[in-house]
Amino acid sequence: MKKNQNTRGRGLAGAFEAAWNGHVKAVPVDQGQAGFLAALHESAGGGAQALAVIAFESADLAIIR
Repeated sequence: MKKNQNTRGRGLAGAFEAAWNGHVKAVPVDQGQAGFLAALHESAGGGAQALAVIAFESADLAIIR
């Protein structure tokens, strides 16, 4: 799971971790970051069975690319 390092991102990540039944690896990113490939690779490392990306709408296209 990716999370923004601001208060809102930390709170959202914490709520997701509390509700998820299993191990969560949260990877913080900076808002406005140009690329997310390294964070996605870090999130998926260790044999992850699922990947959840929680982001602001403005980051959607950058994450998909």
